[in-house]
Amino acid sequence: MTRPGVADVAFIVSRLGPNPQAFQLAIDYYKTMNKLFIFLNDTNLNALIDLAGRPDEATNYLRDIYNGQKARM
Repeated sequence: MTRPGVADVAFIVSRLGPNPQAFQLAIDYYKTMNKLFIFLNDTNLNALIDLAGRPDEATNYLRDIYNGQKARM
């Protein structure tokens, strides 16, 4: 069952990033529900702050994270 308005991508922000168990849970959820969690840590957030005012570069940065994590699944 699908719900309108529920995104296919969720951002999870934590200081250090996911531990192996959290990443495995995200993989399992992606495989069953086709929903992708994107984990962002302090380094990612600082990079996004540095890209403030440059939306295209920020979008590309997030896209790179998305593609990297999706490839690990």
